[in-house]
Amino acid sequence: MKIVIPVSSHDRCLVEAFCNVVNFFGPYFDHELLVVVRPSDSRIGVDVFNAVSGKFSNPKIYIFEDDGIYGWPQGPNHYWKNTVQYLHHTDNKLPWLWMEMDCTPIKNRWIHKIEKEYIKMGSSCLGMIQRLWRDDDECEHLVGAAVYPHDLGTLIHSWKTIDGNSLAFDVHCRHELLPMSKSSKIIGNHFRTCDYDCTDSGMRGQVSDLEFVKYCFNKPISRDTVLVHGCNDGSLARLITNT
Repeated sequence: MKIVIPVSSHDRCLVEAFCNVVNFFGPYFDHELLVVVRPSDSRIGVDVFNAVSGKFSNPKIYIFEDDGIYGWPQGPNHYWKNTVQYLHHTDNKLPWLWMEMDCTPIKNRWIHKIEKEYIKMGSSCLGMIQRLWRDDDECEHLVGAAVYPHDLGTLIHSWKTIDGNSLAFDVHCRHELLPMSKSSKIIGNHFRTCDYDCTDSGMRGQVSDLEFVKYCFNKPISRDTVLVHGCNDGSLARLITNT
């Protein structure tokens, strides 16, 4: 499997904790690495690449041709679209995990276990199926931090129209992605959480955005989980590495 890490100056506060926890569980010589970054953030992208590349096979960094739009969700949309396009044109042969820097591995052999689940499930995409509410309508989508097939750029077309969109790419592309997706039992969605600590019920963070309290993202991490998406202050990674 290929691990794709999008690096942005927006996530500068996560770099040290993220790199430490990735290295903590390495090496991962059965898996490849691709770091992607916009030109103006290339220095921080190189820093992340240098910090973790020694743990992977065939490490590469791809710097986009242009910066694109900053901010959310246009910035992540630009990153994801450019990555899908790059993998499509380079004839990638591996399924790939979109590992945003708010993702935290929490168990040994986490990549191996995700890859094993991906193969077992037999779907094109594997991740967290999330229900959100927009304008009083329920919206189900595959959370962007997921495993995608090697030929995603051919299988769907909505990725071509996400630039400048007011919707995050995972919501924008949901009508194409959902039918080809299955829900992971070992990837946990704890969106926009922080201040992680160990409790009697397990590791647990606090919701940093009150808008998301209703989704219970601050529930304890399941014992089956090997990768957590959503910690935005690096506290979970520091808890894991005891730093």
